[in-house]
Amino acid sequence: MKERKAASMKQVHCPECGRAWEDDGSLAGQMVVCPNCTEVFAIPEDRSRIPATAPAPPSQDSALDRLAEPAPPVRSEVEEIPAPPIVIAPPAPPLQIARGRKPSPPPTDEPVAAPPVQVGEDVMPSRARFMVHTLLGVAFFLIALIAVIYAARWLRHSVVVARDTPPAKSTEEWIADLQGRQPAARRKAAEAIVQRGAPAVIDALDAITAIQSDASYRIVHPAVQALAARGPEIIKPLREALRSKRAGVRIGAANVLCEMGPKPKGAVHALGNALGDDNPWVRRLAVESLGNCGADAAPVTLQLIPMLTHEDRVTRLHAVVTLTQIGPDAQGASDPLVKVRDHDPDSEIRQAAVTALYQVDLDRVVKEADDRMTKEADDQASKEIRGLVGRLTGKDPADRVVAARVLGDKGWSAMQAMPALAKALCDRDKWLREAAAKALGSMGDAAEPTVPNLQRLATDLEPEVQTAAEQALKEIRGKNL
Repeated sequence: MKERKAASMKQVHCPECGRAWEDDGSLAGQMVVCPNCTEVFAIPEDRSRIPATAPAPPSQDSALDRLAEPAPPVRSEVEEIPAPPIVIAPPAPPLQIARGRKPSPPPTDEPVAAPPVQVGEDVMPSRARFMVHTLLGVAFFLIALIAVIYAARWLRHSVVVARDTPPAKSTEEWIADLQGRQPAARRKAAEAIVQRGAPAVIDALDAITAIQSDASYRIVHPAVQALAARGPEIIKPLREALRSKRAGVRIGAANVLCEMGPKPKGAVHALGNALGDDNPWVRRLAVESLGNCGADAAPVTLQLIPMLTHEDRVTRLHAVVTLTQIGPDAQGASDPLVKVRDHDPDSEIRQAAVTALYQVDLDRVVKEADDRMTKEADDQASKEIRGLVGRLTGKDPADRVVAARVLGDKGWSAMQAMPALAKALCDRDKWLREAAAKALGSMGDAAEPTVPNLQRLATDLEPEVQTAAEQALKEIRGKNL
């Protein structure tokens, strides 16, 4: 066995120093390092090419060189066992890398693991990277340039505004502008005064109102219009102004509220309290302002009732007109209005009370008219009118329309049916509303109490009804419409 193993062993010689080793074939095709002279050489796979003997002696020049070298040390008696050569990796053949392709690993029998992905690996070509960096730099430069330009413009605008802005005006200067002739200056002054609060508004009202020697007043109307145009934002200062101790301030506040039309709804209670003012102008203007509020003034109906018997004629007349504008929501004033209609010494106020009752309590007016026709049962005309009124309030829609048209043909002689015709203006049947409007128009100025009813009907959704109401108003009021 040992003999076979010895036969299979072959010697490997270092080509530089001639040192020999025994090899069983495991070093074939390997790169080895001679431990004696550190020469690196490859052992061929074909073992037949390995010479069995030592390499040829060196040339004469090599021999002379050896003579010059020191003699090798004397060997000891113990035979030195040559160290085996150091095996290194065989030389890899150079890889042929095709342009534009990644090199492929050399073929091997062992499975090759996928190469690890390097995070942040730079795969961008240098030229493309240079272009990207250049574009980013240009973009940042442009953004910074635009920011600097806008900052410079803003700074310049701030400096110009600060330089051109005039110093703040005092309240007295704004009040002077409010009384001036320039509309734009008045509007700007009114805005500035309202923004300064109730004290500035009170001072402005006192300045634009002057009490005359005959207890009347003179007011700068353009200034009143400028203040009234501020709308709801001036309501709160005006409420406070109505409680001022200065009569001019209270008169000015009431004037502004009157000028605002239906807008002063937030001042209803303040105006109701002003009805008891000692100054007649404040009372009259407060009543008129409440009338402009319409049905929104219903909460002060009880405060308006004492005004119906006030000693001041104008105050009584304005109170009646205001209740007319409030309408059915002021039904609590029905009895006082009847007393005014029947007993007030002024005929204009009595006629105004009749009109007010048509708006405040129409059912009462209809019932009173029916009672009068019942009392006049012996009169043939009254019997006929009463019959037509009965048909007008019947259940047959067509017969009701016919009855209204017959009453219209009778003209002013059918005045007893006027309350019933006024009530028919609110019916759901548009043809009945149209016929009732035409019948009232045929009565002429005798149908004056129904004018507010016809004015509401002039905004009806049906065009035929609108036309009939407008024509009736023209016939009742004529050119004064």
